[in-house]
Amino acid sequence: VILTARTPQAVYDMNIMALKIAEHSKVRLPVIVAYDGFFTSHQKRKVHYFQDRGTVQDFVGPASTDYHFVRDPKKPITIGAHMNGDDLLNNHYQQSEAMYAAHDVFKEVAREYESISGRKYDVLDTYRMEDAEVALFLLNSAAETAKDAVDALRKQGIKAGVISPNIIRPFPAEEIRQVMKNVKVLLVG
Repeated sequence: VILTARTPQAVYDMNIMALKIAEHSKVRLPVIVAYDGFFTSHQKRKVHYFQDRGTVQDFVGPASTDYHFVRDPKKPITIGAHMNGDDLLNNHYQQSEAMYAAHDVFKEVAREYESISGRKYDVLDTYRMEDAEVALFLLNSAAETAKDAVDALRKQGIKAGVISPNIIRPFPAEEIRQVMKNVKVLLVG
């Protein structure tokens, strides 16, 4: 599962959300928070963080104990480089199902996170897309910078907008289709 952060605040928030998504019983897959260097990693920007560590711990919840861990000798499992065909096929099927489930789990976790932080993370961050005929599809901090370009284009009478996903794996194809229904020109960066 890949989350994409546009700001240092989003990096902070999504790392907290990632724990809950990764450990969700319908997902149980690694989650990475992708962000780009300099604009999100090296600039001084204000980040609102939780003063009380307990707030984050309560949000993430206790570690799940209803599945086997390698470190528990009382619940042995086999791990190795070889897996028979039927097991391999089943394993890939389970991974695929978990990845698709991560889409709805992201939305659920984002709603919960908004309730404790006041910060909202939809599947897509859109800017001025309501009537856009020209759109920029960008990841990470480039999408934030592009908002200035969209404002300049709007002043010239060009109906422009920006689409930036907060999650790219699983890919939010349906949400993108919906937001682009009136778009005539798309630039993917």
